[in-house]
Amino acid sequence: MTLPSQTLVCFSGFLQKLLRFVYYLLYHSFAWTYDLVSGMVSLGHWNNWVKEVIPFMRGKKILELGFGPGHLQLELTSRGFQTFGLDESPQMAKLASRKLKLNDSSINLVRGLSLYLPFSSCFDTIVATFPSDYIFALGTIREITRALVPGGRLIVLLGVSPGNPNSRSKLANLLSNAKLLSGVERFNRKLEQLCNIYGDEGIKTDILRIPKGSVTLLVLLGEKSTLQGNMANIA
Repeated sequence: MTLPSQTLVCFSGFLQKLLRFVYYLLYHSFAWTYDLVSGMVSLGHWNNWVKEVIPFMRGKKILELGFGPGHLQLELTSRGFQTFGLDESPQMAKLASRKLKLNDSSINLVRGLSLYLPFSSCFDTIVATFPSDYIFALGTIREITRALVPGGRLIVLLGVSPGNPNSRSKLANLLSNAKLLSGVERFNRKLEQLCNIYGDEGIKTDILRIPKGSVTLLVLLGEKSTLQGNMANIA
């Protein structure tokens, strides 16, 4: 029996809504399980993947969007960066603050939305790792552009894909079977559209594919135009 295409579309939409709801719970009511779940789905590699963005940092003043439990906040602070974080989840804010406090690290965390960043043009780098759909919103893109200094850098760890199609590792098989990046052409078109939108707003971007063991990290790397700063000085 073959389901009508309309039924399949509705079913797909239902799954997307269900996944968003599960993600919401994981980031709010069940935030205390975040590390456990992320560790399970990545077979213990999650935090190591997140740290892979650090070599791309530019300057010392860093803003992390969606800081979650605070792992990257702690790592950056320990390396001497002046680190700030923004997240809308009160549960994650508590977890991250507790982690930073226990390690005697400075706490510069703000609760808020990426659509309304409470900062001026002051950050050398803005970073987000495994963000939800907010990173694709035009309002977020414009706020990121506004908050970066001219020549500032944007780093977004978008996700992972199997790094070697012939790999027989458990992680590669898990990612393939789960079809986390199903529809490669559609996904690539979405990335291209995202880069074009950022470009229209003054951030030149590129997609890096970084091999890491049995997976490939997908990283959006952007740089804000210096012309915007020059025009502001002329004005």
